[in-house]
Amino acid sequence: MDEIDGIIDLGYEVVLCPIKPSGQIRSDWKVPDGVRLEVIQPHSLEVFTKGILGLLSMPKLLQASLRMTLASPRHTVKNLSIVPKCALLASALRGTDIQHVHAYWASVPASMGLLLSAQLRAPWSFTAHRWDIYENNALNLKISKALFVRFISLRGLADARQVAGRSGEFVYVPLGVAIPNEVSKPTLDVSNVPLLAVVANLIPLKGHWVLFNAMSLLRDGGFRTNLFVIGDGPEMAPLQGLADELGLTECITFMGQLSRSDLLRMYRVRAVDLVVSSSLERGFGQHEGVPIALVEAMSFAIPVVATDSGSCGELLDGGHHLLAKSGDAEDLARKILRVLASERAYVEASNWCRARVLVEWNSQRSAGALMKMVGV
Repeated sequence: MDEIDGIIDLGYEVVLCPIKPSGQIRSDWKVPDGVRLEVIQPHSLEVFTKGILGLLSMPKLLQASLRMTLASPRHTVKNLSIVPKCALLASALRGTDIQHVHAYWASVPASMGLLLSAQLRAPWSFTAHRWDIYENNALNLKISKALFVRFISLRGLADARQVAGRSGEFVYVPLGVAIPNEVSKPTLDVSNVPLLAVVANLIPLKGHWVLFNAMSLLRDGGFRTNLFVIGDGPEMAPLQGLADELGLTECITFMGQLSRSDLLRMYRVRAVDLVVSSSLERGFGQHEGVPIALVEAMSFAIPVVATDSGSCGELLDGGHHLLAKSGDAEDLARKILRVLASERAYVEASNWCRARVLVEWNSQRSAGALMKMVGV
């Protein structure tokens, strides 16, 4: 939402259309002024019926749906399932002067963007992230019809050319976050046990086991650390078992899922000393993108250490030896120790991290760059 806030700050009005709304609007998020929220409820018989009836009067949307189906037969069910919702959304937007449609993610959101663009006769574009590129859901067709395609990483841009087998109007614009104007001065009391945090879904790709083993190596070398594991997922029980096996039960706290506001508050008061990403590199979409959790920590001058999975190297390019080899617990331990061994090293890493994201990963900058491409 930071980038959308930036677009609103530039004076644009935004119609926000969640693809898969569920539950209530998050208590830590309010609909900003300048935003109209159009929520089409999840699939139901009523939505399907109304959507199909509406579709009968929308030949352009129907034609675009057929083209998309032919372009990616293996995604037929997924793409056709959104057509009734798209018809309802197009009806809701009838009479609204939509000058541009932009979709975040190259998967189903871009499918809906393509269909809406055809029906509303408005130019469109989309942002491609990571796995959505490799899913290749009518990617070639979407690229050919889009005014431009925005990529949040250079690796994603390069890989999209191979996956789609074509180039289009490709632009690289990092996905920015709201940068706080002022942050607490970074300090480290080396007499205290440092507190690390890992913010990630508990799935195998995130490589939590690498971090746990790195902590074990540090402890065996006489350097103790504590860790907050923030997130939830199917690996919870196996990771709790690994913590017990390594003798780290007292050092690791499983926090579960935290709201974004709680997480940012943690960074703001410097409740953690270091944020770590230990993701694995398996290729073809099975890797890290540019983790927003790292960017947000860096914006508060919380130093980070990450493995060289996916596009993490783009974020930490040249950064005080903050990048470790993917899957290498020993190297990760060395990089963590390098940051935490002295207050001087810690402060240098903290200041470098904030300076790194201050401009290139600033949501005001990314919003401006995006709207310049939109051209309205």
